[in-house]
Amino acid sequence: EARVKLYKQDWGGAKTAADLLINSGRYPLTTTQAELDNMWINDASQEVIMESFASAPNELPPTNSIYLGFNSGTGKYTPDFVPSQWVLDMFDDADYRKNTFFEPKEVEVQGVTYPSIILVDKFPGNPALFTSNNTNYAHSPKVFRIAEMYLISAEAGANGAGGAAAPLNALRNARNLPNIASPTMDDIKDERFRELAFEGYRLDDLKRWNEGFARRSPQNLDLINI
Repeated sequence: EARVKLYKQDWGGAKTAADLLINSGRYPLTTTQAELDNMWINDASQEVIMESFASAPNELPPTNSIYLGFNSGTGKYTPDFVPSQWVLDMFDDADYRKNTFFEPKEVEVQGVTYPSIILVDKFPGNPALFTSNNTNYAHSPKVFRIAEMYLISAEAGANGAGGAAAPLNALRNARNLPNIASPTMDDIKDERFRELAFEGYRLDDLKRWNEGFARRSPQNLDLINI
C-alpha cells in the first residue's frame, strides 16, 4: 500500500501506510555491519517484511551471475555489469552498505586480468542454498523491506506530508551515517539510491522524479574498451 501510494504521489496516504509499519516496531532496522551482512548473505529476516521461500536443491529462485560471474576454473570474475565510479563515490567509507554491497575482485575479460575492480556483491548467494562447492547466487527474494518504508515516509514528508527528517535520519543512523538536520529532496533521493541500489527501483524512481540519466566515467576505461 505504501509503495503504490508513493508511485501515485498520494503523499499523505503513503506516509500513513509507511509509518504504520515503522511505528509497529515489528521490523527493526539492523544497526551493525555484521547484521547487515547477515541479511544480504544469509537472508536474515530482521528487516524483511516479506521474502519468498527458498530451499536447496529443489525450491530455488531464478538467479543470475551478472554482477559477479565467478569462474571456478580460473578463480576470477567475469561480470556483465561493473559499477561506474560515481556509484562507488556515493557511499561514504563509514557507511555499512559500502562494505556489504561492494567488493574488490580480480576480473578477467577476454583473457585480460584487471586486479581490484570493485564489483557489486549485494547478492553473493546464500551458502545454505548452494548446490555445489561454489555459489549459485541463490537468495530468498526480498519483496518488502522496512528500509523502503523509511524512505517512502521521508519522500512523502518532503512532498508535503511533513516529518521527512526523522525517518531519513533513522535509516542513516542505522547505516552508520550522521543526521542531516534539514534534509532536502536531493538528500532523500541520494539515500534511496544507496539503500535500494541494484534491487530494481531506479527506473521507476527516475520516472517519478521526472529525471533522466547519463553515462559517466568508469572505474577503468580499459576494461570497457575491450
